[in-house]
Amino acid sequence: MRTIFIMILLFLMTGCGTVTSVKVGTLQVEQPSFRFLDNRTNEMRESHVDLDSSGVTTFYADDNIFPSPPTLIASALQTELRDKLAGHTIILNEFIMYVYEHTAPVNKDQLHTAVASTSGGYAAESIAGMLIPSIDKIVGEKTVYLRISGKIDDQEFSTFVGDLYRGRVTEANIQTTLKKTLAQLVIEVQRGVNKK
Repeated sequence: MRTIFIMILLFLMTGCGTVTSVKVGTLQVEQPSFRFLDNRTNEMRESHVDLDSSGVTTFYADDNIFPSPPTLIASALQTELRDKLAGHTIILNEFIMYVYEHTAPVNKDQLHTAVASTSGGYAAESIAGMLIPSIDKIVGEKTVYLRISGKIDDQEFSTFVGDLYRGRVTEANIQTTLKKTLAQLVIEVQRGVNKK
């Protein structure tokens, strides 16, 4: 009975992964007072997942952020800086958003030593080897990172936010980081306008 409980718990914890898409609410998108050009590479426009021995990096882009990043950026700038941006050109060069989840390594030698010194430990060795990374997914820190850069006319702007969250990264966590970065972006673009 105890083994079944552990296996169910392991299954539930392993299923708690990063969200696959993000919806940022409903926007009233109006025609911007400025010219908006999307100069990002094709790679930046598509979501993907990178795996290596240290962890998992999930990238978010046009196909899993709704509305799309260019729409979100143009809407935020239009809402906050409508008249100040009239007649200017905004060029988007980068929108890089990802969630990084560190993978807890399992030291096989230490695990073997620990189970060898515990009565009945060998029976739990294989379960423990799977359980340790699953527990890390639940309680470990995850990074949500977003960088936006580009130009207002010939004046460059750039902003980024990196937030740490513990446990499963939720859609609300990603929305929070996105909204903070857009708020910073408005400030950076306004600085660029003021320099003109």
